[in-house]
Amino acid sequence: MRIASLVAAGLITAFALPAMAQAQAPAARVAGAVEKVDGNKVTVKGEQGPVTFDIRPESAIMVREPAKLSDIKSNTFLGTTAVEKDGKMVATEIHIFPESMRGAGEGHRPMQAPATTMTNGNVTATMTNGAVSSIANGGIMKVAYKGGEKEVTVPANVEITIIKPLDISALKPGTKLTANLRQNADGSITGMIVTLVK
Repeated sequence: MRIASLVAAGLITAFALPAMAQAQAPAARVAGAVEKVDGNKVTVKGEQGPVTFDIRPESAIMVREPAKLSDIKSNTFLGTTAVEKDGKMVATEIHIFPESMRGAGEGHRPMQAPATTMTNGNVTATMTNGAVSSIANGGIMKVAYKGGEKEVTVPANVEITIIKPLDISALKPGTKLTANLRQNADGSITGMIVTLVK
């Protein structure tokens, strides 16, 4: 399942939500544990009380798992958070997307933290000592997106995760998650991006 507006950041930007029905906790994002799953309806006990939302075809369910620098190669689609140091972009986090999410949130944009950016794009080259190779020991990678390309310095100890798509069968009572929500015209709520928390 793919959502073209996804942005990796804590992976994703929250979806704006109008006021919800009083039976729902008034939040565009919920974090908590699954209480029950009934068909395509999921009830999560959040900090402000239970929230029930639907899983629809446009929903994305995923989990982030640890990855390694050696998992990044030419043609990997990823999102990287970076800070500017001495005129260079230095990666602080990297999130590898599955092929089904190629193109998600593509682009380069500033984040709220000072001198911090997010770049989602396709790795065109990974270099160590000037040669195209893996960057298992740290190095430089070039990330291309529509309209541009950025060169990012990658420390050997950078935090890297890989995003794996799941389906509703992964949501069981007790499962911890965060969900970005959308209220629909009929008053129902859809879980647009559901991320399992390990």
